[in-house]
Amino acid sequence: MPSSITADGTKNHCKSSTKNGMARFQRVQHTLTRKRFPILGRILDRLNAVPLYLRIVFLLLAVLWKFYIVYLLFKFLLGHNMSILSSRGIGFLRESPMAEGGANLTAGHHDSSNSISSGLVEIANSHRNKVISGHVDEEEGNNKREQRLLNYYNQDQSIKDGESSSYSHQQDRQLQAAISSNEGISNEEVSPIRVLHIVTALAEYNSGRRGTIEGQDRLQEVMIPILVDSVSSMISPPCNYEVDVYLVLGWKLKPERRRLIEDALPEGVGLEIWDDATPLGYDANESVTIQHVTRGLARQHRFVIKDKINHYDFFSVFEDDMRNTGGHISHFLEVTAELNRLKDAAPDTLPPEPRGDDLNENFYGPLSKLQLGRMIPGFIRVEVLLDESKYPSQKNLDPIPVDLEFDIKDEDGTIKKQQRTFDPIPCCGVSNVKGLPEHPARDQIMLWETSVFGANVRQLPTTNITSKSGMLDWVLLQTGPKTFHMSAEQFVGGYWAGRDGAYGNAPKLGEAHPRYIAQQGGWMATHEQLIDMHRNQCTQGFFPPFDKPAFNEDGLFFENVEFWSGAFQIFVGFGKGCNMQRVISMHPDHFSKHFLYHTANNKQASGQIKNERKVKAENFFGQVNSVVKAAKRKIDENKGE
Repeated sequence: MPSSITADGTKNHCKSSTKNGMARFQRVQHTLTRKRFPILGRILDRLNAVPLYLRIVFLLLAVLWKFYIVYLLFKFLLGHNMSILSSRGIGFLRESPMAEGGANLTAGHHDSSNSISSGLVEIANSHRNKVISGHVDEEEGNNKREQRLLNYYNQDQSIKDGESSSYSHQQDRQLQAAISSNEGISNEEVSPIRVLHIVTALAEYNSGRRGTIEGQDRLQEVMIPILVDSVSSMISPPCNYEVDVYLVLGWKLKPERRRLIEDALPEGVGLEIWDDATPLGYDANESVTIQHVTRGLARQHRFVIKDKINHYDFFSVFEDDMRNTGGHISHFLEVTAELNRLKDAAPDTLPPEPRGDDLNENFYGPLSKLQLGRMIPGFIRVEVLLDESKYPSQKNLDPIPVDLEFDIKDEDGTIKKQQRTFDPIPCCGVSNVKGLPEHPARDQIMLWETSVFGANVRQLPTTNITSKSGMLDWVLLQTGPKTFHMSAEQFVGGYWAGRDGAYGNAPKLGEAHPRYIAQQGGWMATHEQLIDMHRNQCTQGFFPPFDKPAFNEDGLFFENVEFWSGAFQIFVGFGKGCNMQRVISMHPDHFSKHFLYHTANNKQASGQIKNERKVKAENFFGQVNSVVKAAKRKIDENKGE
């Protein structure tokens, strides 16, 4: 039937359709509220008696209540475990999305009574940083020393990619060391140092290459024993550090294998694992397929550190067979505190050098804040010679005598001569680890990545505020920094071992010669040192992203394991390096503390290292001491001119 038209031009069938719709709605409502769910009908009848404005208020309250429940649930899921971690002092173990092949982090703790779950927190380029004040306790009869870092005051700093600023030691986070006696200082007054110990491991089982045993369970027989030994020394007296462990693994870790790690770690040590962490990329220019870049696994710790930078005072980053103990961290902090004291007392700038224009000739005299700000404690990795009849060391020593007589300054200032030897215990005295010597002899310690031919020594300035008498009077400057990647005001010169003809006409090799670079198998740094390197020292920054022009493929192309975990980037120049100058104390009380044990002990048996490169640490100690004495004679000659 055709519909009629009203005077205003609308059709009557619109009204009829509306009526039909309302009728259908009323029938459905009647069926639901009167037949199927009568209780719902009674509730609606009561609500019809309520004024309209009260019904609207009730509806709004109901909606708000639902949103509040969702908010509480979201807050509970993402935040409740962080409060657990803070109250127990385990640390701040967080995870962030890593953009490397969809790799996921896992978090856990060996104590089943506590769960450590991580929130999804983005890696930020700006962090709230804290100033750390260090306490170096006075030496006692047993030569044990305890150190603490205190939260001194809060200061805003930024980690901004590409940011640079002029050097200002007083404005940056710093170690302000102070001498204090154990008396009057309780555990309640001194907060423990928060240490994040990061270990990178490529393989779960040994391949048989480079002197390893094919099929050996590397996780159980190499990594876990050394991890437990290192961490146990960090959390035990006199260090008493608060330690969390972060593992970066190149394979997918099975739950039962993870439990081996959790069960082995000491009580109270936090654990977080990023397994299957090998990055994906194009491994060569001609490559057209994405593949695992195994050497890039050594890069991954940088993402972890950037994520955790604001939650720890100290970072220890090593390969899975390197032994880094609480004693090594303690010594690192001691030397850092001494360097900072020297820096505080140093002038901002220096007058023109009176001893010539050649920077390499300058091995004594004052140093500026800028020069001392580039210095960092250095280390050399060593092995214990297990069978010299099978794997002999160097027989024909370099033409520099082994002199183990040292000038030792007493408390009253008098200097006495003493015969001293290399101490193997700080690096290599390992207890309760199968296959490793508990009491190695001093002539068993062997280094292979440097020798006295690459030695440069320097006399550092003295100051009345230093606490460790003579600790840094003379230091060994490890090779690495390149002069043409820094200004003349930054460079620190040294006295080379062959300067006065000990090696005939042999030329001094380049600063970064691989035979004398002494890579460490890892590195250590305080929070403030990392901030300073990123902002002031590293030409392309320390933290990711690793962009062009310095890096290609986000740092995966060309950069090897030594560049990342061996710390070449930190200690070497080039267009992407940091040019930090490693220093080793030549004082006989401290020299032996600068050596790290490569516990795999496979370099000596790999066949890749010639016997003449296997230098005994004690011979090296005595030969560098001879270089120091030659430098002292040169100073006396210059003063007599």
